[in-house]
Amino acid sequence: MIQRGDLAMQKQLYLSLFIFAIIVSIFLSGHPADASTSSGFQVKNGVLKDSKGNSFVIRGINNPHIWYDTKAYNALDEIAKTGANTVRIVWDTTGSASRLEEIIKRCIELNMIAMPELHCATGTDCTEKIKDRARYWARDDVSAVLKKYQEYVIVNIANEPGYSRYNSTLTDEVWRDVYKECIDIMRNAGIDNTIVIDARSYGQDYYCVAKYGQDLIDYDPLHNLMFGIHMYVEWNDRNKIIEKLDLLKSKNLPIVIAEFGYNYNNGNNNLHCKVDAQTILDECEKHGFGYMAWSWAGNNQENAWLDMTYDWVNYTEWGEFLVNGRNGIKQTSKICSVFKETSEQKITLSVCEGSLNPPFDSDVANYSVIVAHDVGSIKITATISDANASLTIDGITTENGVARTVFLREQGTSTQIDIVVTAEDGETVKTYTITVKRLNSEQTFPD
Repeated sequence: MIQRGDLAMQKQLYLSLFIFAIIVSIFLSGHPADASTSSGFQVKNGVLKDSKGNSFVIRGINNPHIWYDTKAYNALDEIAKTGANTVRIVWDTTGSASRLEEIIKRCIELNMIAMPELHCATGTDCTEKIKDRARYWARDDVSAVLKKYQEYVIVNIANEPGYSRYNSTLTDEVWRDVYKECIDIMRNAGIDNTIVIDARSYGQDYYCVAKYGQDLIDYDPLHNLMFGIHMYVEWNDRNKIIEKLDLLKSKNLPIVIAEFGYNYNNGNNNLHCKVDAQTILDECEKHGFGYMAWSWAGNNQENAWLDMTYDWVNYTEWGEFLVNGRNGIKQTSKICSVFKETSEQKITLSVCEGSLNPPFDSDVANYSVIVAHDVGSIKITATISDANASLTIDGITTENGVARTVFLREQGTSTQIDIVVTAEDGETVKTYTITVKRLNSEQTFPD
């Protein structure tokens, strides 16, 4: 027989177990997986890390895909040639998930990280409009793309919210709170990608980031946020660039200068911009902050001074500075390590005489070619997708995609030609060997 005291103890035990089960259930259902289980980028101690755990510093370019679909897509090949490791994909909520996926896939093929952003919130004080941008990313079809390519995609929620620091209802606190809601929307949709949150006041207000950036990082269950700051007229003071980036670094906040201009016509331009762009490049390199230039091409007439190219290919003075200048893209950009395992294998080989046997396969190292007795040379073309890799053919440094002429030994002998591809790290090397057999005048081609 159960005594009254025993019955009371049992009830208390059952009640405690029931409450514990409810708490565990709420915790498991209400929080995404821990950041350590993610397969994409992670921010750790203020530093962006890729899925292999290596630091990644953004060196990229803004490209206006939503406004110039075909031209911008085709320009990705030219952007890759600059050495850029990231493309900020100018997008809006009218863009389809299927087209976005095509753009992201092409970025990946060119060894560039994709950072799509929604430009249709620019300058808005409306918190509901900002949340609508998070809802776009959380849409089933769009979020499926972000999850599928999580290893290669960073998501910039909304471009440049907030009209003005001094005349805006999007105060620092409102900015903080609306982005907490955006974080909830996206994380609850299962989006684990690193999220970039633009500063308010057209992206130019560092103060809200300095004041509440860590609060937002702490609020995010994955602690996987970066902050985008844009530098135009509000950053005309060179000392401000130095002092405020020093401040943000001291707070260990992960920063990308996601847009910036320069001192065009001594500030006599539509944006009154006199920004010292060289100081931006120098300070970003000093602090390990990312930067992304505005923009490849396609600006309207009054903003055309911000085009990096005249015709989507050839550099303007602005483009030349950004790509080839001190601490510019070519000098400082490093390909993301998620591409390095396969970059040296993304190669095609072709010959102008005869044919490769077996047909080219990047996993096959050795090939043979048979040519007639009167063929004294052969042209070999190697094309590699990694713009930062180096290439030699027959021991001579060769430009990517350019045919190299190799002279053959005398008739009746074979010539061995090595094609060596070296990844950017200088350690990952792949060698392909073509043995060219030159027939003598009495020999015929085998069946």
